[in-house]
Amino acid sequence: MIDFNIKNRQNLENFAWPEMMNIFQPLVELVIVSPNNLSRQLCSELSTIASVAGGCQHFQGHGAYTLHMMGVESDRTRVV
Repeated sequence: MIDFNIKNRQNLENFAWPEMMNIFQPLVELVIVSPNNLSRQLCSELSTIASVAGGCQHFQGHGAYTLHMMGVESDRTRVV
């Protein structure tokens, strides 16, 4: 196992750019938080797509991991 010493976490993309957080917050609230008829998998896929489009590797990782933990096939996640 590799020991990663993560320092300066405040420099993650979304936290370093408040403008990005201001753009993503309404999207997260719409897709993830607000009640809707979308499946949890589709919500996770949408947030991952938005992260890829926005260039936010931090949330891309969260999205891909969530899809993996939900049992979504790796090929589907790669397509997203």
